Formats: sequence, structure tokens, C-alpha cells
Amino acid sequence: MEGDIINNLEIILSKEAYNEFKSLLEANKKDYSCVRMSYLNTCCKKSHIDIYLDDLLNKTEYASKNVDGILFLFDKGILDNIEKIEFIYENSTIKIKSTSKGNKINTCSKAAAKGCHSREGASSCNNCNCSSH
Repeated sequence: MEGDIINNLEIILSKEAYNEFKSLLEANKKDYSCVRMSYLNTCCKKSHIDIYLDDLLNKTEYASKNVDGILFLFDKGILDNIEKIEFIYENSTIKIKSTSKGNKINTCSKAAAKGCHSREGASSCNNCNCSSH
């Protein structure tokens, strides 16, 4: 799927992630109508984004964007701190990779950064975060 930009936020959905979101929303359409995302101010070892299936009730503090028929809601923290969000679906899990805006200071301690990127080939936080939900 192609990326979409809202306030300089790029959203990329793999075909599988798109299909999973559509399926989840369709199966729960009585209760949920969108995917809501909230920013978490955490170290690189943890996800910066929480995602939820949600409705549109009382969401005045959120920006919205329709991406290929899926409505996403974003809080101000995401718009202020995140440059790009990628969703990938594999092994029955939606994985999120978020890239912080370049002007944001990396708040990871050396110990946390080492634990965060102890996987082969990773050497630093590089202002990004990868996690699964």
C-alpha cells in the first residue's frame, strides 16, 4: 500500500497489515470504526505508539486521516514527535515501526539502547523504534 502524509506524518501499511486492520474493523464494526494511536514518551526499548480499535465518540483532541478506507486517529504527541509509522503484519502480529522526527533528542540511556539493539546488526537507536502489538 502507498504511504500517506498528515502534518508531515508518513503512514505505510503493508498489504497484509491493511487486510488485517480492515478485517478487524469489519468484524467489530458494531463497536469500532477506526484505529486510534496515542504517543508514549518512552525509551527506544519500548514502543512510542499505542494502538487501539476505537469509535469516533469524544475524540476532539485527535487528528484524523483516512488511509485507503481505514480511518486513523492521532493524538498531538504523535503529530509532534513521529515522522513515519510503518505497519507490517507477520506471524499473526501487527508490528509497528516508528521513526522520530529528526529534531527530537534521543532519551535512551546507554544501557537501554544496548538492550534495545542487542540483535545482530543493530548498533544504535537511530531515532527509531520497532515493536509489535
